[in-house]
Amino acid sequence: MEHTPHHTKSEWFTHFAAVIGIVIIFLAVYNLWQTYGLSAAVNQQTVAAAEAAIPAKIQVALITAADCKECLSLTPLLEQIKAMDINLTAIVTEEYNRPTGKALIEKYQISHVPTILLKGELDKSAPLQALINEQGQASADAVILSSPEPPFVEVSSGKVRQKVGLTVLRKNSCEKCYDVAPLVEKLKEQLNIEKYKEVFIESAEGKELVSQYAVTVVPTLIFDQEAELYSALTLVWKDIGTVESDGSYVMRNLNPPYYNITEGRVRGLVTLTALEDKNCLQCYRALTVNKPILLRLGLVLGQEKSIDISTAEAQGLIAKYNLSKIPTIIVTGDTEVYPYLAQIWAGVGTIEKDQAYVLRKVELFGQPYKDLESNQVITPAPEPSAAS
Repeated sequence: MEHTPHHTKSEWFTHFAAVIGIVIIFLAVYNLWQTYGLSAAVNQQTVAAAEAAIPAKIQVALITAADCKECLSLTPLLEQIKAMDINLTAIVTEEYNRPTGKALIEKYQISHVPTILLKGELDKSAPLQALINEQGQASADAVILSSPEPPFVEVSSGKVRQKVGLTVLRKNSCEKCYDVAPLVEKLKEQLNIEKYKEVFIESAEGKELVSQYAVTVVPTLIFDQEAELYSALTLVWKDIGTVESDGSYVMRNLNPPYYNITEGRVRGLVTLTALEDKNCLQCYRALTVNKPILLRLGLVLGQEKSIDISTAEAQGLIAKYNLSKIPTIIVTGDTEVYPYLAQIWAGVGTIEKDQAYVLRKVELFGQPYKDLESNQVITPAPEPSAAS
């Protein structure tokens, strides 16, 4: 009988050892590849870290206007750049009206000087990049850092741009009109106002300005075209006034009181009437508590009076407006020129058919008041504290 040949024990071990050897070789190669890859990654990170540690190489060109004595100096800005962790490999100064300066101006489309041009590894320094994002303007292979506000030289004309002309147009002898003097003084701190004058609407020049710019209310301010240089003004002007065809900036939205030329009268004066009970010694005083609030809201009082509830006038007002709490106030007059007042008043009182503003919620002030229906003095409970 024939038998199927069997592998000997030694043959089986030989085969097994060969397989194990192949696996070991494979694992060795794999580990070697992994080690190489990890080493390469570490080397790349090391190289990247080393490169990042090297200060950015930056080249600076200053384009100056030596003949402009009033121009703002860019030296503080340059010193700020120097203080950064960067390597300034070159700093050159070029006059804007010299051939080399003109070439830079043309290449980088520079509109005004003095200006700083930056080139090089601009995105390598975080502080420098922050400065560029805030003040810089990309142009070709460089970044322009110019003076954000005048005075500066406009390269297209060679003229110094800075000196704003301001005309205050007003009515003669309008004692109740809004006083623009404090506003003008603040503007002088922000703008380089050189040509300043006041013109009355009754004069020939005033009549011409009223006609030219269709002015309907005064006092108002008229800036010449140089005002366009000041972003602090231009950014908010759409909410304040208009820019005319000749470039002038005319203020249209005025604080009352003002004189309406078309109507021939002063607008914005209101009358404050306080109703109080002189016999209620605990009650708060309306003129002491409520009047300052109205003034802070910008209302201008043409007249104010306090009347006792025992008078016929007070009793008439109590009946007319169905008043139930004293003291209170009633605001009448030219309230419509204060458009925000109605919105505020909705939370404290009512606006009557005759446009009188009547304070109803006197308890909001947290002071003792008198309830006319019960004839009792009410002391409002204190507001609960945040802790409780």
